[in-house]
Amino acid sequence: MESRWTLIRDEQGRPRSFLIINTDVTEKRTLEKEAHRAQRMETIGELAGGMAHDLNNALAPILMGVQLLRREEKDEHILRILSLIENNTHRGADMVRQVLFFARGREGESQALDLRSHIHEIERLIRETFTKNLSIHVQIAEDLWSVQGQPTQIHQILLNLCVNARDAMPHGGSLSIAADNVSFDADQSAAIPDSSPGEYVCLLVADTGTGISSELLPKIFDPFFTTKAEGQGTGLGLSTCARIAKSHGGFIRVESTPGEGTAFEVYLPRLKTASENLKPKTHVSAPRGNGETLLVVDDEDALRHVMRRSLEDYGYRVLVASNAAEALVQLNADNPSDIQLILCDLHMPGMNGAEFAIQLRQARPKLRVILMTGGATPAQSATSTPDLPYLTKPFDLDSALHRIAEVLKEKHDRG
Repeated sequence: MESRWTLIRDEQGRPRSFLIINTDVTEKRTLEKEAHRAQRMETIGELAGGMAHDLNNALAPILMGVQLLRREEKDEHILRILSLIENNTHRGADMVRQVLFFARGREGESQALDLRSHIHEIERLIRETFTKNLSIHVQIAEDLWSVQGQPTQIHQILLNLCVNARDAMPHGGSLSIAADNVSFDADQSAAIPDSSPGEYVCLLVADTGTGISSELLPKIFDPFFTTKAEGQGTGLGLSTCARIAKSHGGFIRVESTPGEGTAFEVYLPRLKTASENLKPKTHVSAPRGNGETLLVVDDEDALRHVMRRSLEDYGYRVLVASNAAEALVQLNADNPSDIQLILCDLHMPGMNGAEFAIQLRQARPKLRVILMTGGATPAQSATSTPDLPYLTKPFDLDSALHRIAEVLKEKHDRG
């Protein structure tokens, strides 16, 4: 309450009474808190963008280097170690994407998904990495419907919930993962917060751990709220899960009893026209070059070195430059090489990749450019060239080779 007191005097000026006006300012205070939270989230978004760029630049040469070593290695023990490094590099990249998603909202292309493969992938991961005092049970409906979603984000939901379940059972217990088809009519939906009538795929992750008290249960999806000890949790996991589910048109329910365990149910809308989009993907071997000359422009020395070695192994001639100025020297040399394609970092000191690409288009319209980005995509850049192809760091060697081949083929087809 906000209270205003005014002294009322009589005709002789003597105090006679008080006029008191009390105003309910609950809504005002709530709006102020929301405004402050929005400001904090804007700051977090800016920090996350810078962090993502730096971390992805650091992870990119690790990922490509591991893949390069694995192609040349025959020893099974060393191959297992390289696979472990590669998997953890992907995990680090997923953590960066999680922070970016939390700060900026949904990114990435949505597609038809068969959740069975994602559940089995998570099952393999937790069986290999979780402690052996956990019994893991998985049950999936044979006729499970498809959903529309972003694969990395669905993977984030499952992994976050499984890790939380593990942490709730430090002395062992049972972890259950299930998936089934569910339909809600209007009456059923009215009884469930945030839901709508319709058909859903329900993902269940349940544990027999410590549980969550009724006082804390309403707060668990709040950003930065965590019941874990200091240094053991960021408070972003469940808030990210809730945001992902909402962005997919779904919602999350949770039931928990202290001392008995917790069950999370994630509901994702059914995709009714997905059958033609769910054909199994076949692996296509990475295309080789035919001596074409590529110019790699990046301020990260490690990435330039690994990309040069990797692309040369696949039949390309590779030149490197650490910034736009060095690249222009290469392009304007007395005896210039026949550079057919430039792979250029989007964020570099001095002239950034987008500005460099625009300048190249004006001077050499036929020269092709692929932007490499460790943070925002070209379409999100202030000086963007959204129609340019790009690679998001850390990318694997196969992705780079396929994208290079696509752009070179397009260049050849256009003459």
